[in-house]
Amino acid sequence: MNINKLVAVLVIALITTVCSSQAFSAQSGAAAKPVEQLSDQLIAKININTADEAVLTELPGVGPKTAERIHLYRQQNGPFKTLDDLLNVKGIGPKVLDKIRPYATLS
Repeated sequence: MNINKLVAVLVIALITTVCSSQAFSAQSGAAAKPVEQLSDQLIAKININTADEAVLTELPGVGPKTAERIHLYRQQNGPFKTLDDLLNVKGIGPKVLDKIRPYATLS
């Protein structure tokens, strides 16, 4: 067998192995998760009951004014009991809360 045939056989074997490995992973549920799903697991959540205003602005949809309002609400009403309590803060509606929810925690 000459070198060209040997290389061709090895390439075909490699491709076959990779393809069957990916098919097995998909069938067994071991397929990789999309990046969007992994990002939630990799990012540390922000505690809305202890974060200062600068940290609160890292939440999606929260600018300096809204962060100030969250801080003031906390001072006047005590800690948030649920994330839904953020709806009581001016500037946070259901759409903003949905953006915040994956990145916020109460503890």
